[in-house]
Amino acid sequence: MSRITADAPEEDVINSVVSYAANRGVKVTFMRILKYWNDIEHPTYTAKLNILEQDYASATDPNFWPENVLIREWEDHIAVVTEHWLPPEQLNFLESIDSNFRSFGRSDNRIPIDIEQRSHFRGCGGIAVLWRNHLKVTPLLSEGSDRVIVVAVQLHDKSFLYVIGALLPSTNRPLYEYQEALECVSDLFDRYSEQGQIIILGDLNAHISKKFGEKNHERANERGLILENFIHEKQLLSANSQDWSLGCDFTFVSYDGQHHSLIDHILVESSKCDLVASCETHDDHFLNVSDHLPVTIDYEAELCVTRTHTNAPRTVNWKKATFEEKTKYVSQLDESLSHLLNLRDSSINFDQLESIVKYIVATIREAANANLPIKRYRPFLKPYWNYGHVKELHNAMRQRRANWLKEGRPRGHNYESYKVYKESKREFRKSLDEARKTYEEKQMEELQEAAEIDIGTFYKAVRKKKCHKFASNELRIENEISRDSDTNRKAWAEHYKNLAKPGTQPHFDADFKEEVQRNIGQMYMNSFNNQNTICKKNIRFDELTKAIGDMKNGKAGGHDSIIVEHIRYGGTVLKKVLVILFNIIIDLEDYPKHFKKGIVITLFKGGKKDRLDMHNYRDITLTPVLQKIFEKIMYQRISKYCLKVGFPNKLQQGFRPQCGSITAAFTAKESICHFLERNSKVFAAFLDNAKAFNSVWINGLLVKVYRLGINGKFWRILHNSFADVTACVLYDGETSDAYPIEQGVGQGRTLSAWLFLVMIDDLAVRLEDSGLGLHVQSVHIPCVFLADDTLLLAASIRSLQMQLGIVHDYAKLWRLNYNSTKSSLMQFSNRKRPQSEPTTSCSLGNTAIGWVTSKVYAGITLCHNLKPDLQIASSCKKGRKAVNSLISVGIHQNGMNPLKSVRIIKSVVLPTILYGCELWADPTKSSSKELERTQSSGDVLLEHVVNTLKVSDYVKLDSLEEDEQYLFLLGSRMVMDIDDSEWENCITGVAHCVEQMLFEVSTFLEA
Repeated sequence: MSRITADAPEEDVINSVVSYAANRGVKVTFMRILKYWNDIEHPTYTAKLNILEQDYASATDPNFWPENVLIREWEDHIAVVTEHWLPPEQLNFLESIDSNFRSFGRSDNRIPIDIEQRSHFRGCGGIAVLWRNHLKVTPLLSEGSDRVIVVAVQLHDKSFLYVIGALLPSTNRPLYEYQEALECVSDLFDRYSEQGQIIILGDLNAHISKKFGEKNHERANERGLILENFIHEKQLLSANSQDWSLGCDFTFVSYDGQHHSLIDHILVESSKCDLVASCETHDDHFLNVSDHLPVTIDYEAELCVTRTHTNAPRTVNWKKATFEEKTKYVSQLDESLSHLLNLRDSSINFDQLESIVKYIVATIREAANANLPIKRYRPFLKPYWNYGHVKELHNAMRQRRANWLKEGRPRGHNYESYKVYKESKREFRKSLDEARKTYEEKQMEELQEAAEIDIGTFYKAVRKKKCHKFASNELRIENEISRDSDTNRKAWAEHYKNLAKPGTQPHFDADFKEEVQRNIGQMYMNSFNNQNTICKKNIRFDELTKAIGDMKNGKAGGHDSIIVEHIRYGGTVLKKVLVILFNIIIDLEDYPKHFKKGIVITLFKGGKKDRLDMHNYRDITLTPVLQKIFEKIMYQRISKYCLKVGFPNKLQQGFRPQCGSITAAFTAKESICHFLERNSKVFAAFLDNAKAFNSVWINGLLVKVYRLGINGKFWRILHNSFADVTACVLYDGETSDAYPIEQGVGQGRTLSAWLFLVMIDDLAVRLEDSGLGLHVQSVHIPCVFLADDTLLLAASIRSLQMQLGIVHDYAKLWRLNYNSTKSSLMQFSNRKRPQSEPTTSCSLGNTAIGWVTSKVYAGITLCHNLKPDLQIASSCKKGRKAVNSLISVGIHQNGMNPLKSVRIIKSVVLPTILYGCELWADPTKSSSKELERTQSSGDVLLEHVVNTLKVSDYVKLDSLEEDEQYLFLLGSRMVMDIDDSEWENCITGVAHCVEQMLFEVSTFLEA
């Protein structure tokens, strides 16, 4: 078990106070140092402390301390020191407190050197971290505020606990300074929360209300409201303000002793609150000369990591496969599969089909393992060891060291073995440094190239560069948190097994279900008389080639571990065999059992959701790549047919070419604007379709596919493909027992998106036929669909309720499960402030839906009057988060070339901020200021980037791009040795670049 603490002392007596804090049994200590010891008029304390100053060893004498402060040793200690009077010159003094501790700190540079002038700078201070020598603690770069510090404490399994210490501005400083410092804490939380656990502790200088802890104040002050928003957004918990926390209800006492308040907090993630063994605010002690009380917390940090996956299957390293290795792979496949080219469709039965599939898969794996390089993760070997002659020089150094050891380890250059060993060691280190530099340069080049090509490719490269992310293995099962992998795996399997069973909601129409089940059999018989063209012709070789070409490399395989690269580089014989195999499947009208096995992996939905709740995860089903290729070919044929029949409905914006989130939000917003410009109100219903893909009624889906006109051979193949389907859950490197899939289309399957559109398309048709909703000139817009997200629009509450009735009736028939509690209603109007909730309520069935004043739809934040303020604030927040993410991948003063850094900043951060900017209209002054603040945060990063600029970083001036010229201007103080003529030649381009960057956003908005 680990311990974490918070205590409070003074610079003149810091030796005794740190000893006191450590003796209280702490792991992380938060301390404050008082202004001056001379301000304290307690002779008894003075005498005791004078003794400590004369003989520091007396602090270790148990008889010297009160009975309740006996010296106790704990395994680990970390101390976070925050103090208004910790100037820069005293940061080094912290190292002298205790030889068992190391320190790292930062201080406000505004504190003057002259002590007499420091009284004018009260509220400006410093912050530092002390930790025991044996701990693996790494101070981390934190930009934006000298009031915030962060260190990474390494736990076992290479996971980390990030300790963020904060000294937020007191009330004598402007409010904007408080907001900026808290934003810095927020940015650090966003940066490191996905890489480990986080604890925030410090003097937060704000009064928060009792809804965040029983020990807090009745009401929050102005700063407290800002802090409350931060705590709520990040899902944190103030441990020392909870009713189960021991000790005092306050942490600060005024100088006159008349006022008490709780302004010091230790914030932990609410999902980790069960790891807090205890928390206590200690009573004042005669050695505590601060006006803040010590706070301690016991925190079991080491339990929250998953096991290292030692049983993960070995996969082919296709990037390192040479042409010769691929040629041998193809040759072996050709030799082993050539006899299958003589197969005939009509002579194969189901058992033989299953055997053929197993033989093809086994042959592919055998040929790959025999001829291609296998990925092997060796944690002790850095990637750059593969560059140059590092390995050879390392082996030579080891051999020469062995010879030196045999001779008895003689020292001195007069011994040949010692001399040769040292020379080889120098060569090895030189080669290793060069290899490391080469590797880092290559990584930076890949990041730059990825940023210029595609933002998705860039983030993929970023994730590869970052350290391995260890996810939490916590899960709430029956109101208890479980961290046992086997228990959690069984719980996940049971969870998805229940989802895979047909729904039994009470409002579902049982009579209609029986009618559909009766009709399915008749449809199956009638399908033999229908000559749908989708499977009328056999699959051709060019169709297979196109399907494989459209698939992406690097995607996970199914239970057989075969991925698309195995097929893409498998040669012509393998592809011809697959064409024969797929035509046999069409002839037999059923999938082989090998295709009907899936592996389910869980992905957290993100945001502010509870990570411990299973319902906040979505599942992805990994299916065999051979099935994906077959369905890809079928989808190519289906798409051509659907285009002819006008499917899907034009109100559906999801999974359609040239449509998506932006077009959905644009359609909704412009429709609403049309009415607001005419001083009319608009009412909207945002409906949540719970577990949409997993709860699709299969028989109902088959009926809809049949009615769409796909009612021949492919319909029978689809019908039979849903029979005897099974899946298992992959969790912590191991799979659960298989369970049957009786409903749902499964996310991750090639046809799943199209199948869901078929299921939901009739609802859009019914809403359109009703005549309800908005009419913009001759265009009728009753709703907007974005896959499973449903938005209803109406000019009156009565019309909206009628539309909800249509949705409810449709859901009863086709067994759709709309979640009323997660759905919401919204009223749009021209008022500056949102109106109160309408007196008339709307309901979906018998359940009322709540009203909201803002809503995120398709990634765009919509407010009641469609002003872009909330969206701009959200975009700026994402932009700052993107800036922070770049720091960790090398965009800083000691990172990649500054000229490359600025390109990445502009190609990554700017698109993040400007997502959905097509819908921004009439931004307010506050939004413009928010954009300026965000731009300034990017400028701060640029300024740090250019601190190491050199003349050698630049190419000829006439070939500089505008962003490079801008960097040249920022770094001009470092390159003043250039010729005046060169500087004059650059001035014109620089001025133009600066002007463009300053007014880029404003010019766009005016347009």
